[in-house]
Amino acid sequence: MHQGFPHRNVGAYAPARDQITVACLGDSNTKSGYPQKLQDVLNRKPASARADVRWNVLNFGVDGATADTVTSMAYAKMPEFQQALASRADVVAINLGTNDSHEVKWSEARFTQGIELVVRQLQAAQTPAPAIWLVLPPPLLHNNHMLTERMKMEVPNKLLPRIIRRLATQLGVKVIDGFSPLGGAALSRPDAFGSDGCHINITGRQILAEAVAAAICDSIFPELQAVGDFFESESESESESEAAPCAGDGKATEKGAEAKPPPLTVAPPKTVRAQPCSELSDFDDSDSADEEDLFHNVTEKVLRASQKTTSKDDDVCGPDCCIS
Repeated sequence: MHQGFPHRNVGAYAPARDQITVACLGDSNTKSGYPQKLQDVLNRKPASARADVRWNVLNFGVDGATADTVTSMAYAKMPEFQQALASRADVVAINLGTNDSHEVKWSEARFTQGIELVVRQLQAAQTPAPAIWLVLPPPLLHNNHMLTERMKMEVPNKLLPRIIRRLATQLGVKVIDGFSPLGGAALSRPDAFGSDGCHINITGRQILAEAVAAAICDSIFPELQAVGDFFESESESESESEAAPCAGDGKATEKGAEAKPPPLTVAPPKTVRAQPCSELSDFDDSDSADEEDLFHNVTEKVLRASQKTTSKDDDVCGPDCCIS
């Protein structure tokens, strides 16, 4: 096990300032909107004594990104990753692996090296290092769609959960299970995916956001042991229109008196290009929204790419291989 960066208990290192910044890194399942949902989920009043906490969620997702650094879409090479490093986020959630599942791209060794590179750079970018979570990617429902026909189902559905858990232990970071809530190996949540079986839809983004929020807040607020205790009901939220938008009302919970974790001095975040998710409105989340349109740009990219040859400059495959 790596000894330089031990597991960080966020609860013991909760920032003294009243804002916690969460950086979401990943591929199109990140870029497409789960961080915006995460902002909404975290803005609900937590059943916590930390009434002063506000949340700032940043979306650093990249369509087609891989952990593998050999591909032209390696996340570590992306400007969004440099922006994430400069954001001085308190919490980082990394959701990579779906695009690595392509039959041409898949290499356990290169995936492992790529994740390690991203984590090590995040840990070295600031002092103290951010609290880092590796997110288990969503399962792959099927590979009989033009966008997924060359993906290996066993990679996201069997190998990645095991590999990522092992990596987290070695790197001294934690794991968020985004795999099981979205159907897991049983593929029991087809309602959470688009027709390609790979991209999560509105329902899936909500599920993933709640899983990420619960994992983060269980650590930041250790007195919250159950996910069900974290969020107030929708009816309560709607009835308290005057409540603070990002945290509680300052009252002690029924579980006991207020108990704030020891403070940590955190430097103010640098200015980056990523917009806070509270200001983003890239996608229509109404029930009538056409899910296929959410990824029309990816589909058009693949269609155009089908008429081209693989890039000779890419040791594995060119950008034409990008899936999500």
